[in-house]
Amino acid sequence: MQILNIHIWLRNSRCRDQVLPVIEFLQQHAQKNGLQLHLWGSAKKSTDFTRDFEALGTRMEYQKNGYASFYRFILSNGRKIFISTADSSPTANNVPIGMIKTCRKAGIPSLSIDHGFPAINFACKRHIYNFYSDCRATWGEYMRQKYINELGKQPGEVTVTGNSAYDELLKLPRQEIRQKTRAALGLEDGQKVCLFAGSRIWGIEEIWGVSPGQMQATWTETFRGIRTAAKDIVVLTKPHPSDFIYESRLHPFYERLVKETGIKSRLLHREFSIQALYCAADIVIFQFSSAGIEAAFAGQPSIMARPVEMIPEFELKPDGKVIYDAVTPLNKLADRVSKCSGELLSAPSLTKPDVAQFAGSYGIPVDGNSTEKIGQMVLQMATQSTQDNSTVNYLKRYFVLAEHFIDISKKRFAYS
Repeated sequence: MQILNIHIWLRNSRCRDQVLPVIEFLQQHAQKNGLQLHLWGSAKKSTDFTRDFEALGTRMEYQKNGYASFYRFILSNGRKIFISTADSSPTANNVPIGMIKTCRKAGIPSLSIDHGFPAINFACKRHIYNFYSDCRATWGEYMRQKYINELGKQPGEVTVTGNSAYDELLKLPRQEIRQKTRAALGLEDGQKVCLFAGSRIWGIEEIWGVSPGQMQATWTETFRGIRTAAKDIVVLTKPHPSDFIYESRLHPFYERLVKETGIKSRLLHREFSIQALYCAADIVIFQFSSAGIEAAFAGQPSIMARPVEMIPEFELKPDGKVIYDAVTPLNKLADRVSKCSGELLSAPSLTKPDVAQFAGSYGIPVDGNSTEKIGQMVLQMATQSTQDNSTVNYLKRYFVLAEHFIDISKKRFAYS
């Protein structure tokens, strides 16, 4: 029986949502074709995703914040491929870059899956959106042209597949999930709910030039605007997964925020999936992230709210129907958020034609085939890996790993 080894490097839970459907597709393919699928994994955050993958009935060897599973992956027998959900910025994601370089030396192909929409202007921060893997599966033609025209990537290095997570959002039984989620949250019928999908507060100053103080002021003004629009509204606050590393700072800030603004709010971490919260909400507010696209695919219009002086340019553009525009000077942010929230509370949910038109403006496929496209890429690329298990090749792999270990000791690929 042939063996297919897949090492997955995950950035956070949203990346997991992109990869899980692909693994399920590969598992079904393996069962039909007499293939043994072996998963190996690691992640930037100290979160164990093993149960998510093993729920599919697939064996997985996983390690948090370490290299042991990666080394065993390199030394294992069978076809291999390395999958990364973030291998861009050398300052932020240098661990998968080191792994990719090691895979290349060992004759193992690598594929990176686009995490989401650029958080800031692509042209200003090219290095953040660069990728080091052999091939990139991106969600839309918009991004493919960015990679080719602005980063000089070859057309064959970037393939438009769509995004598996977006496909899953299109399939959601929205009303059923809305009722179940609101009941689980203890919300009464008719209660107005806002989902605030916050961008990172801490750890982004070096990358984006945005200080924690600026982000905290943005959250405060946004919450004031929401409360002005509807005094009894409940805000479900879903911070960026990275901010839970700073829990000792996050909780005091959040408690102070609620006290200052007088708003009813709940801080959510992993209790509910972001997909379920999109369905449960009447308003979705985000700052600069992929949340606007995700909400649209869940049928929910959203508000982009941030001070214009924070990040003047952003690749995702408000259109007044799918994404409302609350990008304004900080001293006007609360009023703008209040106005947009009032409009959004009376706006209908997005229809499938609305979503298709919005997606089409960025070249995002809505055919529901993203998972299969990525899965077929994985299978095709894996055939390029060597299956030479001779003593000489085995020793070569050990030598490659020794080089990787030396690089780690010299902090060339240290965790940031």
